[in-house]
Amino acid sequence: IKLNHRRLLDGMLEICGVPPEKFRTVCSSIDKLDKQTFEQVQKEL
Repeated sequence: IKLNHRRLLDGMLEICGVPPEKFRTVCSSIDKLDKQTFEQVQKEL
């Protein structure tokens, strides 16, 4: 299931301890999962 809901993702990132100033960077990396392997995205994060 794919879900595109920014507020939900922001909440998940907050729970995971990602600082708010990093949310957009992390979201950009997560968006790349359609084009890159999980390992490539994981390394970027």
